[in-house]
Order: sequence, then C-alpha cells, then structure tokens
Amino acid sequence: MIIIAFLSGCATWKKGLSSYGEENDAVLNVIADFIYTSKLSKADTIFNLMITDKKDYYIIGITGAYDPIFYRADNAIGTNQDETFPTNYKIVGGKLFLWYDPDVLITKELISILTQYNHIDTLWQNKWVIPPYTINDGKEGVVYYVCKNNFTKYKKTKANTIRRHYKEPNLKCK
Repeated sequence: MIIIAFLSGCATWKKGLSSYGEENDAVLNVIADFIYTSKLSKADTIFNLMITDKKDYYIIGITGAYDPIFYRADNAIGTNQDETFPTNYKIVGGKLFLWYDPDVLITKELISILTQYNHIDTLWQNKWVIPPYTINDGKEGVVYYVCKNNFTKYKKTKANTIRRHYKEPNLKCK
C-alpha cells in the first residue's frame, strides 16, 4: 500500500508537465522535476538556470545561487542587454528560480522580487566597473536535456564541477 501511495503521489506532479510549447514551458517542467526529485532543491532558496538551445533539445542547468545579482547601469528596467542578469523568474514553494530570457525585458516586478529575496546588489548601479563576481567551481547542480518535440522526454545528470565531469546522456528526440 505504501509503495502504491508513493507512486501515485509522484504521478500527480508529472501529470502537470507540458508536452510541448515555448522554451519557458520546458523550463517550468525542469523546475517541477527539480523540486520533486532533487535533494539539491532543499540546499538553497535561490537558483540560477542556464539555458542552451541545441538543434533538437534544450540543455537547462540549475544550480544554487552563489552571488547576488549586480544591478548595473546597463541593466535598467525595460532592457535585457546583459545575459548575466535574469529577466524571468518563477517562485515555487518559496524558492526563487531565475533565468535570462532574451524575449523578456527587466521589469520593476523582477527588481522587487530580487529585493524581497535580498538577492540584488544595487551598489554597482551607477558604476561602469565590473562587480566582484565569485565563481564556485564546486557548487553542485543538475543539468537537464529536454527534447524540443516532447518536453516530457528528458534526461538529467549532475552538473560538471571542477571535481567531477559527467557524460552527456544519450537522448533520442526523434
């Protein structure tokens, strides 16, 4: 009985996944899978997503945020010139997921959310110098490979770190 209850609980969130749509629909699927299946989702409150568009699939990496978002002069509301500055977000269970979407502009709402999560550094707003970014080569994450023709068809690996490199899974999208 316990196993059946567990399996039916897992199936509930999977039924909500989109099979097709826009890139952001694939991103929302990945966030749902991450929340329900990855123990890393409990390690942080704020997560960065990196999206790479390949011919037949998307590569979507999720890792816990390390640095705040540096709000600089070229990241004004109504722009999206800087790929290091997120333009889209989703809050799930109190956890903030951020990513850059070239089709979305920076909004007041996004800045408000970043402020609410204490994840924005405005000291760099009027400076034309590079903020002190930190690279954490050991930060763990998850990388998803999602078929464009069916978003429910995906594979995942851990994210490559300086300590360990993972093989890209064999994903047949055709």
